[in-house]
Amino acid sequence: MLFGVALAIDNIDVYAVDVDDPSSARPFLDDESVECGAQFSPDGRWVAYVSNATGRFEVYVTDWPENRI
Repeated sequence: MLFGVALAIDNIDVYAVDVDDPSSARPFLDDESVECGAQFSPDGRWVAYVSNATGRFEVYVTDWPENRI
């Protein structure tokens, strides 16, 4: 599962957690910009999210490694 954590008004990060082990929560996308709206692709291989890393909000896609959590 992916969820957002607001560390500050201008710093929102995406965390990943194994639903069977809530203590496994760790940053999936973690930098000084806002990342939000993370969604898995239907096949579970990709994650799409929105970030303002370039100074404007854009959609990004990254791979989802099987052993990320």
